[in-house]
Amino acid sequence: MVDLNTTHNPYDFSNPVSDIELFAGRKNELKDINYYLNHAAKAPRAINLALLGRRASGKTSLLNIIQSEEIRILSG
Repeated sequence: MVDLNTTHNPYDFSNPVSDIELFAGRKNELKDINYYLNHAAKAPRAINLALLGRRASGKTSLLNIIQSEEIRILSG
């Protein structure tokens, strides 16, 4: 059994998650963002997205996962 007192907390707000294995939830948000990114690739004008949320709610972690997924898709 893992001793949680000695294990690094991957959800520390000062260290956003960048590993897909540590990222949990937000499937609907990822689906929506993926839709808009695919739409933006074909749009004649720029499309802007805003991630809104309280401090330490996971906005940067979400951006990190979006970036890593885009890189994986582009290199795959």
